[in-house]
Formats: sequence, structure tokens, C-alpha cells
Amino acid sequence: YTRFDTLQSNLFDNKTTIQNAGITYRIGERGDFSVGLNYQHTRLESDQTFPVRNNINLRFSNILPNLSYRKDFNKQSNLRVRYRASVNTPGINQLQNVVNISNPLFLSSGNADLGQSYTHFVFARYGYTNAPKGKSFFAGIFAQQVNDFITNGTWVASQDSLIANGILLRQGAQFTKPVNLSGYWSVRSFANYGITLKAIKSNLNLSAGVGYVRTPGAVNNQKNFTNNTTYNAGVTLASNISEYIDFTVSYNGNFNNASNSFNATLNNRFYFHTAGVKLNLLSRSGWFVLN
Repeated sequence: YTRFDTLQSNLFDNKTTIQNAGITYRIGERGDFSVGLNYQHTRLESDQTFPVRNNINLRFSNILPNLSYRKDFNKQSNLRVRYRASVNTPGINQLQNVVNISNPLFLSSGNADLGQSYTHFVFARYGYTNAPKGKSFFAGIFAQQVNDFITNGTWVASQDSLIANGILLRQGAQFTKPVNLSGYWSVRSFANYGITLKAIKSNLNLSAGVGYVRTPGAVNNQKNFTNNTTYNAGVTLASNISEYIDFTVSYNGNFNNASNSFNATLNNRFYFHTAGVKLNLLSRSGWFVLN
């Protein structure tokens, strides 16, 4: 480690300058509805002086809309909806093009040609609370779509090949670097219902949710989509019968189903669940038992 290795060394400076200006129109005494538009200018400057000289000077101009809506049906229930657009600029670790050869079978590097990703995000939530009756209900959905998503591109060598800086990629070894690909989608929903069980002085909570994520990738320059669908449900019974007795019983189950468009051998399904019991006992003399 005292020898200077030029293949594994570099001098790289990265600077990102962001300027943002926007306007928002809002109506309603409590801001019940608002819509806005932002303009964002990003300048990405990257200077590499070793082992080779390289300069990156990129400019991005983006229009970023946003929207917010709130509706109070009564004192107990309301609806919220939000939308916003945003951009993500690659970081220095993703831009550095020095090849990491610490594992000869799995080589990796950054990508100096990376660009920004552009994200649309939507969120909706409904809430209901009835404190006198000890009831509550919440449900929501999140959705996200990304253009030029920053993901990994993988190349598997069919024969011994030379890559950047004359580094040898052995047959069967993999070389990975970040790339921009469109097609990312994410949708997640949840619901929670709570009620007070006065007979046993306990609170019962039921929860459930469904999620879907579509992630793009590339294998040997062929686009691959990983589709992951998840289902989850749970129940929690929490009691506080008295100041001396407190217990919680819970169970949660999750089912995952992942499929790949390029290589079906990577498909998998699995189910995992957790169950727990928590008990606290406190005596009048001050002794207590916890689990």
C-alpha cells in the first residue's frame, strides 16, 4: 500500500451550482389550494486533472410545477393531495471514471456522461378521527415516476476484454457503472383502522398496504426491468388496563413477488412475517417486570 498506483488514483473536483426561482398562486383562508411553477438552472462543473485531464461543463434548465389541495369535509375528516416535480443531479462518486478493481470478478466505475433525472411525485391522503368513539381511519397512496433514472448498467464479459485505461475484464467477470434510463415507476398504498375495545381497555389497529416498483437496468446493453410487487398486512392489540399492567401483541406479514424481463432465473417470491408480545408489570412496591 506504500506504492503509488496510477490506475487506482485520480484527482477529481466537482461543483454544482443551482439557481431557483418560482411563483405560487394560493386561494383559501388556510391555503386550501395552491399551484406553483419553479424554474431551476443547474450548472455541473467537473474537472479531472489526474491520471488524464478531462472537463465536464453541463447546464440544465428545468420547469418544476407543484400543486397542493386540502379539503376539510368536517372536523373529523379531511383529504390532502400534493404533486411536485424535482430533479436529481449525479454526485461525484457517480461521475468518477476510475475503475475499482478490488474484486477482479466485479469491477465498477463511475460515468462522466451521466445527466440529471427528473421526478414526478404525487401523494394523496384521507384521514378520519372520532375521538369520543375512539375510532380512526387513514388511507393514502404515493406515486412516483422518474425520467432518466440513475441506475446500474452491467456488462458480463463473454471473453477476456479490455475496458477503460487498459484494464482487463476476465471472461465471466462483471463490469458495472451508473447510466441514465427511463421507465422507473413506484406506487405504494396504505390503510390503517383503529378502534378502542372498551371491554378489555385496549386499542386495536389493523393495517394493510400494496406496493409496486418498476426499476430499469441494463445487462450487456439490453434493457431489463425488475418488477417488484409487495403486499403487507398487520394487526396490533395494545392495552393499558391499569398503571400496573401494560401489554402489546402484534403480527405483521409481507409477501414479495419480484420478476425480471431480461433474466427470468432471477425471479423470486418470498413471504416473511413477525410476531411479538410485549408485557410490562409493575407492583405497588416498585418492582417491575419487562420483556
